Amino acid sequence: MKKVLFLCGGSSDLGRTLIRRVYGEYDVILAHYCRHEEGLARLKEELEEEQGIRDRLVLLQGDLSSREDIARLTETCRQQEMMPTHFVYFPARQVKIEKFHKMKWEDMEADLSLQLRGAVLMLQQFLPAMAKGRYGKVVLTLSSCTAGTPPRYWTAYTTVKYAMLGLMKSLAAEYADKGVRVNGISPSMIDTEFVAGLPHLILEQNQAEHPLKRLARPEDVAGVIQMLLSEQGDYISGENILISGGSVM
Repeated sequence: MKKVLFLCGGSSDLGRTLIRRVYGEYDVILAHYCRHEEGLARLKEELEEEQGIRDRLVLLQGDLSSREDIARLTETCRQQEMMPTHFVYFPARQVKIEKFHKMKWEDMEADLSLQLRGAVLMLQQFLPAMAKGRYGKVVLTLSSCTAGTPPRYWTAYTTVKYAMLGLMKSLAAEYADKGVRVNGISPSMIDTEFVAGLPHLILEQNQAEHPLKRLARPEDVAGVIQMLLSEQGDYISGENILISGGSVM
């Protein structure tokens, strides 16, 4: 069976870290990006030179908050016979910290559109093909805010991540007997560009209060995803795996 990994949000720090780890494990890696192609293009050149394997990493541009772009991306996979056997969904908007009564519904709607609707529309196209082939692996990115007490003033972010948790569990229940494993990862704050917009004081406080005295690194999370996508994850289904370094138990 041809192994095809579709990575939504491949241009992120976490996406690029995962690509580097699994480059030799797939026949094709479809790395999606919205605006930032440069980092992926450099990574593609580096990996092709280091490993001597060309045309394995394919870059696909699209805005996952756009139904038209999602339709175009999924149709490209179908027409070029690159329907994914493995699927990872990273995209999320940066956290906006604000009190609930000041929160604009439009902000939550934008989060729901990018994360929940984007994942739903793509998986509605990909999961039937996985089920037909009796094989597939799906990993959705959740958050440690789905376990324990969530941080204050992160209402939109927390609400959407719980919606993603519900989606993950529902799909795991529906597709487990069809050979498809659907799981979620819930990391605590990761030291990436995603949190760069947060106030420096919050980042310092998070590190100071963390048992390991640091934020998670992309490598800490990518290894867990790699395991879930591999044969080692064949008996794991419907799990929300915490990657918090002990900050959430």
